[in-house]
Amino acid sequence: MPLTLLSDENVLLAWETQSRAEELIVTTHRIRLSRRAIGWRWTTSMLLESLTSCTLEFRSRVVFPWSILFAIGGIGLGLLFGLLYVRSRDQVIEFTAPGATIKVRSSGRSLDDVRELVETVEAAKNARYIQRFARTSIAVTAPQPVAASSGQA
Repeated sequence: MPLTLLSDENVLLAWETQSRAEELIVTTHRIRLSRRAIGWRWTTSMLLESLTSCTLEFRSRVVFPWSILFAIGGIGLGLLFGLLYVRSRDQVIEFTAPGATIKVRSSGRSLDDVRELVETVEAAKNARYIQRFARTSIAVTAPQPVAASSGQA
């Protein structure tokens, strides 16, 4: 689904998977993930102001290590299950906001690419925060010294 930019919004970063089934777009105002498969499309979008956390998680399917233990008797089976275990590991970035979560698979991307994504989102959120509060800044005045009393009643 094409992204219609809001006023004063610019695209900072765009990721697409090799199969083009997922597309992540980071702008100066929001994060949007679009997924598509045969028969369905799904889009989640969140404003940067509502973003509460970002998590990078490495996970793997636990079934394969147990399979390795059972296949120790056969070296070929052990190597096969070892290879399956290594291939089952996945790298996921999760952006969380109240009421929404965006999970992006980042397998195949370098750690530098992932770091760039996270730092881009954090910098954009910080810029929005500063921009928002710069408009509504409150003048802070220094406390005035209290006049010394003369001691007379």
